[in-house]
Amino acid sequence: MPRFTVDKQLARWFSTGSFANPALGRFGSAGRDLIRGPGTNNWDVSFIKRTHLTERVSMQFRAEFFNLFNHTQFSGVNTSLGAAAFGQITSARDPRITQLALRLLF
Repeated sequence: MPRFTVDKQLARWFSTGSFANPALGRFGSAGRDLIRGPGTNNWDVSFIKRTHLTERVSMQFRAEFFNLFNHTQFSGVNTSLGAAAFGQITSARDPRITQLALRLLF
């Protein structure tokens, strides 16, 4: 069996040649949680400004940013032995999402 190496590319996240189906009626020798996917770099930020219009009425402006710096965050390493996409990154998390809100509080 070849030595397990980490390639860290989208089309080949790990060395797929290091894995094979075990013999019929036997368990494999690979440990649990052997494959680690790519990490995340996610910044969720919220800015809130509240302004009093009168003594009892105020207005609130909210700006919320999910994944503020818009880092690409890959996920979904295919670990199904025998699949066409075995060892590949197959998806990514959401890009930057911006949400604006204006509330009138009374």
